[in-house]
Amino acid sequence: GTLLVSMDDCNLVALVDPEEDDKDEEQYLALVVCDPATGNLVTKIKTGLKYSYFKMELAKFAMKRLGKTGWRKNLCLTKDRISILYSDATSKCLNVKVWSYSFPPEMKGEKVDLANPVIDEIVCEGNEEASIDINGRSSVHHSSEKIVVCCTYRKRTVLNVYEADTGELVLNLDWPGVEMMLASFKGNRALLVDYTSGAVLFFSTDSGEAIHTIPFSKLNEGSHSYGPWTGLFDSGQNTHEFVLIRSDNSHFQLYSYDPTNEMSIPTLQFSGLVTDFSSECLSTGKLKDGVMYFNRRALLPLEYMIHDADHFHEVGALSLRSQTCCPILTMCSDRMSIGQTKYNELSLSHFDPKQKFSDMTSSTVVETFDPAKRPLFFIDKTKIGIFMELGKEIKIIDFNHNEKSVIEFEVSANELKEQKRREEELARQLQLKRESEEKAKHLRDKKAQIRKLAEEFVDKDVKVRGRVEEWKGTYGFARCKSRPWKLGRIFFHRSNVEGDRKFFKRGTELEFNLTKGKHEGTFKACQIRVIPRKE
Repeated sequence: GTLLVSMDDCNLVALVDPEEDDKDEEQYLALVVCDPATGNLVTKIKTGLKYSYFKMELAKFAMKRLGKTGWRKNLCLTKDRISILYSDATSKCLNVKVWSYSFPPEMKGEKVDLANPVIDEIVCEGNEEASIDINGRSSVHHSSEKIVVCCTYRKRTVLNVYEADTGELVLNLDWPGVEMMLASFKGNRALLVDYTSGAVLFFSTDSGEAIHTIPFSKLNEGSHSYGPWTGLFDSGQNTHEFVLIRSDNSHFQLYSYDPTNEMSIPTLQFSGLVTDFSSECLSTGKLKDGVMYFNRRALLPLEYMIHDADHFHEVGALSLRSQTCCPILTMCSDRMSIGQTKYNELSLSHFDPKQKFSDMTSSTVVETFDPAKRPLFFIDKTKIGIFMELGKEIKIIDFNHNEKSVIEFEVSANELKEQKRREEELARQLQLKRESEEKAKHLRDKKAQIRKLAEEFVDKDVKVRGRVEEWKGTYGFARCKSRPWKLGRIFFHRSNVEGDRKFFKRGTELEFNLTKGKHEGTFKACQIRVIPRKE
């Protein structure tokens, strides 16, 4: 739920990364812009805007995926720039601020602080005594030259077009008593949904006029469903098409238009029915060359279970021209699900795990697994990216491959994986060999040191002092002081102690001579004398 993607072909994604200020302990909105193909950080944008400022849409930010995702309408990302809309609605007016940052040709992960907004103006004035009616249908879009802001305030819609670099207002349109939503924008064309009169407007942001109006009643002709419609432009730069989709995903109409003729009416290419899709399935998808790409939670029949399981993630494509649907990749959450389905729909090498750990009893299971609400995006003409359930991980599907190249790629990848495994195993063996050699050298040095000390103190007429470490009833162990301490624990028997003492406390001080022990490298004490404390 914290991923922002572009509606166009774009090699950038942005992750919401809130920052906490030590002074006031407030959460501030920050955006981490990354290259999904490499995973590298491109830039980090600090807005300096508190989450509590966003009274319309951004106040619905949450660090979880499920829930309302309308906050994405307050941000717009393309390969050229990123724009952030902040709407402050009071009983007197609606104030709009827009921060827009144009990406430089080369970005190396530097941080950017957005200081002054490029747009800061009151777009609507209201009656102080009137009740506030904010419906969350405000949005911002941009191209390389324009920033388009559409706000609905008290059943009144305002659409403003600004110069992207200077923020100069070039077009202002006001529709009193009309509730509209800017559904999609591309170049100088926009798709406006008029909820008051029930129509979709194909609109020119250059002339400020509706090129073509399509009423809901016309779109719903011959259908048993009469819900509202929305629209989506093709994400390709050189493809000039858009699709209108009923809100329940039951029907669609595909149009094409001439970008060189500003007022040319769009042409209906295809229309048809869509079945077996949830309400979020196509709304989070992308249109590309007449094909809708989408995520959805797949329901697959199982071989040995009474109920069908719906914890499978399917990435699919729906051709609007041929009205055929084809799954591209179907992933289960773990390897235990492989072989349970009645048919062989599942990938054997790609998974979308719902758990952080492999333990099935783990409490980290994501119960809200719903891939249909996750946005997907085109990195370029032939690569599509999908955000995974857990972690900041993106899976990329490359349509440049065919059956042969996929096999060659997987064989090469397996060879590299095997080579890496062999290199890691060789490095592990070398490390074990070095550790073994170091340990043997340490033992040799220790034995040489003990031999040297033994030549000086063992079987010599030299008194050594030490303390009792452990007493076992009839025998015990002592530890020498000073240099002979390195000889280790010294065995002694009470029969070798002067006098008839039968018990020794830990720490009792002794004086003795050293002789060789029963085993090689061990030593024992003889001619032992207990030293009184006063000595």
